[in-house]
Amino acid sequence: MPTGEIKRLHSETSVGTIRETDHDEELFFHAGSLVGETFNRLKEGQAVEFDRQPYRNSEKCRAINVRLVAVPQAPAGQGSGTRTAGSS
Repeated sequence: MPTGEIKRLHSETSVGTIRETDHDEELFFHAGSLVGETFNRLKEGQAVEFDRQPYRNSEKCRAINVRLVAVPQAPAGQGSGTRTAGSS
């Protein structure tokens, strides 16, 4: 399944574009193509996976079945290595 990141969001029309990881191409998606998420909770730069679908009578594709990709979090106590004031 292709992956990428949300490049642009247009809240007034509930559409956005995704920059595909393995191709220098931006794919259009509509809020109705989201799986398990709502459009107003998306942020530019979030990682996603999706399916490609030919768009109308064009050589271009659009993204469908768009899902956020969970970003692994560091285990508790193993943050970025920076310490807060007062820690030793």
